[in-house]
Amino acid sequence: HNKDIFILFLSAAIHEIGHLIVARILNINLKELKVGIFGAGLSCDTYSLSYMDEILLCLGGPFINLISASFCYAFLKKYFIIFPYIKTFIFSSVFLGLFNLLPIKDFDGGRVFFALLAKIFSPKTSNIIQKYISFTIIFILWSFSLFLLIKYSFSLSLFIFSLSLFVKIFMPEDF
Repeated sequence: HNKDIFILFLSAAIHEIGHLIVARILNINLKELKVGIFGAGLSCDTYSLSYMDEILLCLGGPFINLISASFCYAFLKKYFIIFPYIKTFIFSSVFLGLFNLLPIKDFDGGRVFFALLAKIFSPKTSNIIQKYISFTIIFILWSFSLFLLIKYSFSLSLFIFSLSLFVKIFMPEDF
């Protein structure tokens, strides 16, 4: 359905707006918006960011997803008005916000996890730990999707997505 796809893109756009708001508050200059098969991302000069700025910048997207979903849910409960697709927006915003918080490399949660690790360990050690954690979480997602696929003939998209994350994590950076 075209309206469902629009709602999903709206949730993703709001997510990126959350990052933009935090970047503006922290006076971080952003270079570009990159859109790829794994989602969208804003790039900035990360070498000039403190770990705390990195954490706050990464949490901005999931935070605004959860806030916007909460606002819509409260509006729905208070006024008992059911706009078409509002439940889709609430679900997609909550899912996007929470899924992005997983400590997987290149996810918002992965970047937060790396920043927290780097305060304790060297960046090289933090990167190794993050790869193992990412692998474990993606393996669990892949196993769950395989179970759903075999048991219920459901979740081919999660299966393909988790496989593509495996490839992305272990693919050389310059590929």
